[in-house]
Amino acid sequence: MRCDPNDDAIPVLYSANMTSNSSSFISLFTIKSVSLSLHNTRWFCNAEFNANTGFLESSRFDLHVFSLPELPVCDEIKLLNKSNIQVYCWTNKVFPGSVCLFNVKTN
Repeated sequence: MRCDPNDDAIPVLYSANMTSNSSSFISLFTIKSVSLSLHNTRWFCNAEFNANTGFLESSRFDLHVFSLPELPVCDEIKLLNKSNIQVYCWTNKVFPGSVCLFNVKTN
């Protein structure tokens, strides 16, 4: 489940206020929490989702942790306190929403 922006997929944006865009198929899921941590100059990200339908056996699950070396390393940590976190999710051929990219907005 390593994020790969080159995957054959459709990007979908979630924002840190835990709402999804209304046109998204991935409204199956609602983000409950997003966390970011920095370890050895690499970002690690995790999100907790609630399922809005019976599509999942469990109503809540944690995504695997992703390593995102392309995110800012040290001088952008202050942005996290402003909730400028975006989560991009793609469809894939196996399981909707299982590929996600976390990003910190800089604007």
